[in-house]
Amino acid sequence: ARQMTLIESENLMRINLREYDHKSWCCVRKDFLAPNLLEVIDRFNRMSYWMASEILKQHDLVARSKVLSRIIKLGKCLKELNNMQGVMIVNTVLSMSPIHRLTHTWKSISHKKLLIYRDIECLLSSAQNFKNYRDFVRNASPPLIPFQGIYLTDLTFMEELPDLVEGKMINFHKMRMVGDLLHEIYKFQTVKYSLSKSQPIQEYLYLKCNHILDESQLYMLSKTI
Repeated sequence: ARQMTLIESENLMRINLREYDHKSWCCVRKDFLAPNLLEVIDRFNRMSYWMASEILKQHDLVARSKVLSRIIKLGKCLKELNNMQGVMIVNTVLSMSPIHRLTHTWKSISHKKLLIYRDIECLLSSAQNFKNYRDFVRNASPPLIPFQGIYLTDLTFMEELPDLVEGKMINFHKMRMVGDLLHEIYKFQTVKYSLSKSQPIQEYLYLKCNHILDESQLYMLSKTI
């Protein structure tokens, strides 16, 4: 969890705030305009599919249950480190259809671990526009790694608002919302974690993320279990 957090923190700090301008991450020139933001998005997806792959590659129920339990515990540790990007990765993995449908595996998970997972689910619930998550981030003290997806969703909504109102007047309400959001991101970029780096573990994580199954492969594998 610590090494994963250091990687996510470094990736967050590399993002230039200009990469959030005008939905740069999804335009034709996205590779040029938002390379670091795209790296964060790509890593989120790769980590999610890697963890799901590790669960489904275990054909033995006991081994599969151990991997699933460890991922739930990882989510708890990431939350304690304020790594919300990482916690969302864990939540995404556990809510994937190929993982969610593993009935016998889930039945073998301890009640204690299931409570931890329910807590993560509650924290990241989309209810009331992710109210629980937003409250957590607002009340937490840095260092903290926010989940980028919510920022991008918020910015997409803000981008739809007009730049001018009542004819030719600047829409200061829009400018203020965008400014506040970027200021929050900058606040989290400026506070580093006091954790020791382990190069072998980080290299292992990068290597493993290159050996993953795609969504269709995960689903087909889950049907054989």
